[in-house]
Formats: sequence, structure tokens, C-alpha cells
Amino acid sequence: KVIEGYVRPSILSTDMKVHGQAVTTPQGSLWSNPEGDKSSEVNKQQNLQNRIQQPTDSGFSYQMVKDATSKSLAAQFPALLFPGFLKKIQNKNISGKLLPLVALYQEKPVALTVTELRTDKTAELHSVFVSEKFRKKGIASEMLNLNDKLLKNNKIQYIDVSWVDALQQAEVFEKLLKKGNWLPQQRTALNIKLNINIALKAQWVADVLKADENNTEIIDWAEITDNDKQEIRLIQKQDGFPAYLTPFQMPEILDSKISKALRINGKIAGWCILHNIKSDTAQCSTLFIKTEYRSKYLSMKLLASSGKEMQNENISFGIYQLQYQDRNLTEYLNNLFAENNAVVRRYHTLASRKYYTETYGK
Repeated sequence: KVIEGYVRPSILSTDMKVHGQAVTTPQGSLWSNPEGDKSSEVNKQQNLQNRIQQPTDSGFSYQMVKDATSKSLAAQFPALLFPGFLKKIQNKNISGKLLPLVALYQEKPVALTVTELRTDKTAELHSVFVSEKFRKKGIASEMLNLNDKLLKNNKIQYIDVSWVDALQQAEVFEKLLKKGNWLPQQRTALNIKLNINIALKAQWVADVLKADENNTEIIDWAEITDNDKQEIRLIQKQDGFPAYLTPFQMPEILDSKISKALRINGKIAGWCILHNIKSDTAQCSTLFIKTEYRSKYLSMKLLASSGKEMQNENISFGIYQLQYQDRNLTEYLNNLFAENNAVVRRYHTLASRKYYTETYGK
């Protein structure tokens, strides 16, 4: 018989020494490499990565999941992934190499951390999750300590993490970071959730939708042409806007009907991009207007046009994330949204960082 994709298949039995290197669980299988000569530095690092800690008297052990992909993690550990990271996986918004650590109790996975290794020798912590039954036992702290060792071995300069303070476990997570000597947390964005039907009753919405201006038009993002895309890339070079303002992020969930583009004199001059995150909720990920055309009127027109389209598509709620780097815009839109009591809730995106090289942070 031919086993497709295998060059040298073989059968293992419990009598073979190599059998002890496999751990099989209902969620999937883990495999560790044989420990080499411990006098070799290479073998020491390999041993750390393949079998980080032997089972303790309490029954816990920690291992790295080798050759993991976002797809394999979602298949093996769906119950041990932080919901926000699971959403990133589903939206294919992960580009770097993944470094997952799993905690096993009596050979069953009970906790998981997932870190993305970037190509510039930095990293991002995406997920820290411990099964409810095993919380408050120091597992998360131990896993993050082991994660630090792995990142140092990979010559990583620093690791980033971001979260929102609306999460139920946000306070616990923040204490975990403080214990691990991460930098003090910083607010990076204000998130405002609006009831769209109430928000559109504001007088300013009717005013800007009724007003018209020569050589200015609002179009659906679905109408964007290849020439428009080239114009956007030219704007990025000229204005040098940061990556979070690009209209090309997360194309898999971008709603091209409710997302809007601004054309002035036939050329793209701005955009308001929205992504579907639930059947009744969209997130405004990007609002941008070219420097020479910036005005409150044009930003309001983009917001009102997209909001009206959301209403037509039966989308009840919109989440608007305002970056704190632009204090004036944040204060302006925060006050604008407050009109008519349309705000359902406000919460913040926070971020922290941990350096592994003393000179890099300086």
C-alpha cells in the first residue's frame, strides 16, 4: 500500500522508546524531538523549545507546539484561544511565525499562550488563556516566563500586547503584566459604540447629507477602480499616514457597500472604511482625508453617508475607534457622537511593551 505524502512510514508500539515522545489529546497531538547532547548549546535551546518543562509532582507540564499555524491552532485548541485572537485567525490577519506554548495537566491541554514573531526581531503577544478550572494557580505567569526565555533565545528585542479595558478579565491581565515587569500601560484608542438609528436623528447628519459642493462626491468603496488604488498609494507616500489608516486592511471582512470614498475633482481624497464584526455591528476602522482638504464638514459627510448606508443594510450598531495620537480629532468626534444620546458605551484600547535588550529601549 502507498501512503500519500510519506517517504518512510512506520508503525510505533508502546515497546519503542520513541513512543514516549508523543502526547495525544482529543484536540490534537504534540511531538517532541529527542534530547541531544546536553553539552551542546544548540541542543540546549532545542530542548527548551521542544520540551520546556518536565511534568511536575502536581501533574503540570509545559510544551511548545511546533510548526503551528493559525489554522492548526484553531482546530486543536478552539477552547483555549482568546476570542479576539480567534477572530484574527478567522480573518487571516496573522502574517508572522507563531510561537504557541501549551500547559498540560495529566497530559490534557488546560492553557495556551500564542505569540507572533515578526520579521524585524520583535514580537506580539496575541493570546493568554487558562481554563476556568485551573485559574489562580500561577499557570499564566509561568507560561509567560517560559515565553520570555524562548523569545530571548530567538534574539527578540521586545514584545508588544494590546487589549481593551471592557474585557471581563482585563484587570487580572493587567496585574499579570505588572508582575512580569512590562512597561506601564498606555491608552492608544478610544472606542465608541453607537446606536446608528439614534445617531442619524442628529441635526448635523441631515445638514451635511443635504449640502452639496462642486467637484466633491461620496462613492461606495465597491466603485473603487485600479486608478483610485494607485492614487491612494500616492497619497500614502505624500502624506505618510500610519499603517492603521490604510483602507486596505482586513479585506476579508471589509464591507464595500457601507464603506465610503471621497472624490474631489475626480481624484480620491479620503475614505471611511468599515468592517463587519457581527451581523448587526460594523466597526469604522479608518477615517482619513487628504491634508489639503481636511475639514470638519468633509469628515462629517463621510460619517453620515456611511451611517445612512448602515441603516439601509439593517446594521444597528457602529463601533468607532479613535486613535489618541490625534487629540483634536478624538475630542471633536467624541463630542459629535455624544449628541442625541446615541452612545451605547465607551471603552479604551490599551497597550504595553516589554524589552529583552537593555540598549534597545533607550
